[in-house]
Amino acid sequence: MFQLKILQKGRAELNPPVRPLISSTRDPLDIELKTIYGEIPADISGHVFINSSSGSVNSAYPYPKKNPDGTDNKEFASPILLGGGFVMRYDFDQEGKVMLKARLLKPPAYYADEALKYGSYKKYPKWEQSFSAFKNLGITRMSFWLGCSDLLSTAITPIRYGNDTKDRLVATTDVGRPYEIDPNTLEVKTAIGYIKEYSNGVPGIVPWPFPVLQTTAHPAFDPVTKELFSVNYTKSTKLQLKESNLWPSLHLHHHAIEKDLEQKVKAWKTLDSKTEAREKLNEYFQNVHKDFPTHESKFKRFFRKLKHKVVKIFGDILTVLGIPKNEFSVKDEVYVHCFDGSKSLKTWRLVDEKGENLKITQCCHQTTVSEDYFVFINAAFKLSLDVMFNNPFPHNEEIDNFIRKHTTLPQEPFTDVYIVARKDLNSSSKTAVAKRIRLEPEFIHCYLNYKNPGGKLTLYGASNSAACLAEWVRPFDKLVSGSEIEPNTAGIISAGVMDIGRISKYEIDAEKGNLLSELILDAPGNLDNPEDLGAHTWGVGIYTFRDIISGSIPSNEITDIYFQCYGLEPRRLTEFIYELYKDYPNRKVPAEKVKELSEEGVPHQLVRLNAQSFELEDYFQFPKGYEIRSLQFTNRKTSTNPRAGIDGYITVLMINEDELNGEKNFFREVWIFDAANLKDGPKAVLSHPDLNFAFTLHSVWTNSIESNASDPYHVSVKDDYQYMIDKIWLDKHIIQDFFNKEIYPHFD
Repeated sequence: MFQLKILQKGRAELNPPVRPLISSTRDPLDIELKTIYGEIPADISGHVFINSSSGSVNSAYPYPKKNPDGTDNKEFASPILLGGGFVMRYDFDQEGKVMLKARLLKPPAYYADEALKYGSYKKYPKWEQSFSAFKNLGITRMSFWLGCSDLLSTAITPIRYGNDTKDRLVATTDVGRPYEIDPNTLEVKTAIGYIKEYSNGVPGIVPWPFPVLQTTAHPAFDPVTKELFSVNYTKSTKLQLKESNLWPSLHLHHHAIEKDLEQKVKAWKTLDSKTEAREKLNEYFQNVHKDFPTHESKFKRFFRKLKHKVVKIFGDILTVLGIPKNEFSVKDEVYVHCFDGSKSLKTWRLVDEKGENLKITQCCHQTTVSEDYFVFINAAFKLSLDVMFNNPFPHNEEIDNFIRKHTTLPQEPFTDVYIVARKDLNSSSKTAVAKRIRLEPEFIHCYLNYKNPGGKLTLYGASNSAACLAEWVRPFDKLVSGSEIEPNTAGIISAGVMDIGRISKYEIDAEKGNLLSELILDAPGNLDNPEDLGAHTWGVGIYTFRDIISGSIPSNEITDIYFQCYGLEPRRLTEFIYELYKDYPNRKVPAEKVKELSEEGVPHQLVRLNAQSFELEDYFQFPKGYEIRSLQFTNRKTSTNPRAGIDGYITVLMINEDELNGEKNFFREVWIFDAANLKDGPKAVLSHPDLNFAFTLHSVWTNSIESNASDPYHVSVKDDYQYMIDKIWLDKHIIQDFFNKEIYPHFD
């Protein structure tokens, strides 16, 4: 059984530095972890890759309040979900040792961001005035001159091409293309697909070389057919000519606009309704260019001439400077991509059974695949352009507080699941039908059995019921207790759980799009015995199972699933989240009871679901203040248990609040559990003084980090971005020079 005092003694011997809850590194790591509890299992094997978010080019976490020159740091309190990709690889291929290699992922946008980071403006003085540097805007990182940064910080997917014998790895994000990375060096190798093969989320007239590509953090790989399936969607954004003056106005007058808006927000606080407040905001942003005009020579003249000449000269084909009519707006569209390592992506536009375009209201965070069907969801994660761009000044507390209060809506209390027959994804058609089925409660992650006998799909869901992953704690927030937020918690994901989490199992007739059966499990635990609640489902988060997203083995029938249940925490549930979700329609536990339990705290657990009996069969309850981050099923060298689903280990990253030498600390650790016996606690706990992470996400296990004999696929960075630069009509030569100097030399 687990003995906390022995672990605490091991920590004291290691004596790691004191760190806050939110802390990370962006430095490369090549270290051997130290065993501070138990023994490393002799038969653990392979390599565990974990993706994480780790600050910006200006600093790792925590973001300081002040810049080195004493000015206010506008990145302070940004959400920790928003950060550069930092991949960690834990190597279990040497008996008795665990080696860690970690690197920052550096796609082309990274080098643009690095060139314009704080303190580097003297190289590009005009660009500083133009507000061109990348900024944290909500849960994305944008430059109003260059576009959207690729933050490859969410997940990792193994893939194999036709002749491959080893796994390739693809790093992913919800906003951007997937990129292949080298499993050995952890360096970025190539994008998957050229930009021109994707649909941009903003109108083409916006002259950004880095497009806004809304995709999925979880593309689905079929290890049998060796095909990678993904989605790319756009949301309707009618761009009126007068509205397009917003972004050039921000380039030239962003400081003045910020001060002006701050004064107006103070006056608007007396408005009676959210609707009226939203109308005021919309009206302000639509007309901001009237009070803050742009240069006639650059912008006004262009649009004035455009208005007069388009209809007269070009008729229905609005071509000005090579810009077609559809460059002024974006439609609601969803595309599915299929990639097998050949020269180009195979793409189909998806329509409903009436032949109309699909509409994604939130995001397509998750996709999954069976032998005959591709499935994706409109996930319970409010990651969409209207959320990303609703405030150009998130660092300003006055503006941010007002805009959040009057524009934020809860996530949808259901999930739309879209089913596409893979037989319809063929070369004879450019479209395919997606059948929709609506499931409750909402969820962000799900997974299919690979086998679908008779067209019957078995889908497992992890429901973040009324737990909003798109909101984060602000410095001006108050906790539900009425107290101020704790120090160093601004920026944490405000997943203040507002109802009991659920685990679900659905059987679906894929051809008819009908729900055949459903099982929904929730377990509050024995709340009268907080020292040993029994298995609970408060805060159902990420999960793992044997051969999850394997590059070589399909999950024909999932037998056991391991869930992170992150409990209830007083430092996460704010008054804002409580008010936003107190009327949650799928509620099982009264909101007041959730508030009471959150103030007391419900500890994190690692739980195992028997997917066949649909019961929670095993669990480990962590000490109070101990937090699970990522978890990954890790195979043994050789099988010893006839039940494959529990034959291995669960590798878990932890951030644990405890005291050492009379001082509070947050310890970064790796815990290794026997997958067949969670309740006995970790077999081993490892750490290192340099081990430092804040927000880790999805992971994958592979048995080898060897490279394949050849790389048949490669996207030329210069060819890729030159396509975008050639379409730019505003200061094209500046952008061209910037790419020639700062980006192209790092590639090809």
